[in-house]
Amino acid sequence: MRTTVTILICLAMINLLAILLTVGGLIATERLDMDRVDRITSILSVTIPDEKRQLMEQEQQEEIARQDLLAGSMYEMIPVSSLDGIHAVDRHYEQIQLMQRQLHRERRAHSSQLQMQQQLLEQQKADFQKERQAWADAVRNQRQAMADQQFIKSMRLIEAMPPKQARAWLVELVQQDRMQEAVEYLDAMNRRSAAKILEEFDSPDQVELATELLMELRRLGFKTVHDSRSSSSVHSRASAAGATGDPQDQP
Repeated sequence: MRTTVTILICLAMINLLAILLTVGGLIATERLDMDRVDRITSILSVTIPDEKRQLMEQEQQEEIARQDLLAGSMYEMIPVSSLDGIHAVDRHYEQIQLMQRQLHRERRAHSSQLQMQQQLLEQQKADFQKERQAWADAVRNQRQAMADQQFIKSMRLIEAMPPKQARAWLVELVQQDRMQEAVEYLDAMNRRSAAKILEEFDSPDQVELATELLMELRRLGFKTVHDSRSSSSVHSRASAAGATGDPQDQP
């Protein structure tokens, strides 16, 4: 045991002496100064955590530098034709955007034009409807005027007939379910002529028809076509017909 300790002490003394001789030689040859001593001291004084941290920072910096170098090398590796292609794609995209904006403007302008055309068509349609209505009114008025003229001619013709013939004509109108027309003819006639015609309704059926014509004239608001003489004549004949009755009904 003592021998081992003695040997270790001797080795330590030898190492220390060697270190001192080495340091002395370095100082003597001016290869070791205080700056280097300080750096060596700082290196020897670095702890393990600090060393790990420094290593991590160094690795991060190296990684960043490597990525920058890789990106730069990749950019340098892109051929000029590829760059031109990228620029061409960009220009094509800009042209597409420009065409889309132009299309939107044209679409808005076309929509406004269509709206104006639609309004114009609606106005033309309204004008056409007005013209058509005016034409229809003119045709109707013309037909009405012609009908009125024809009515007046027919009325004058009936008025110029003998009373018995005019009575027969009116009776025929009534039998054809044209009572309204017969009433209008009587209303348009001269009162004296109408009274003479009504006086010719002498049979019981004809007297009843004459009374109905008079009542229809009053109901429809036409002017009275009979005077006191014709009215009394019609009513007296109606009374006589009611008192005597039909000869066929007599026993």
